[in-house]
Amino acid sequence: MYLDCVVDGQLCSALVDMGSTICLLRKGLLPRTAGPLPEDWTPTNTELLTVTGERTVMPGKKLLSVVVGMSQTSHKFWLADIRDECIVGLDLLAHWGARVDVPGAVLCLGNETVPLRSGWSHHGEAATPAATS
Repeated sequence: MYLDCVVDGQLCSALVDMGSTICLLRKGLLPRTAGPLPEDWTPTNTELLTVTGERTVMPGKKLLSVVVGMSQTSHKFWLADIRDECIVGLDLLAHWGARVDVPGAVLCLGNETVPLRSGWSHHGEAATPAATS
């Protein structure tokens, strides 16, 4: 399921991944992150094993501001070559004391409920399933 969030001032569609223990940000989503690692990012030499079994390097990490609904915090994000714009992992969900209501398609943050989508969308646009024949 996906939610709209703002990471370091950039609107993004984030996969809520209960199987991930960290938060990930796609290379190139933020300015200057498509090429060599910017100086204000902490370099890492860590590999990520994706759900599809592929390995990808996570070249850096950085404490970034993240806003979901009315909740805002600073949290560590790892830069990686991933399909999704961003992945919100258990670390951030636990930090907020969040509860994912799958049948209701909402993320509960205290008294606030933030809508979730079942499909990826680009910057909050409605996701539409592909037609099959």
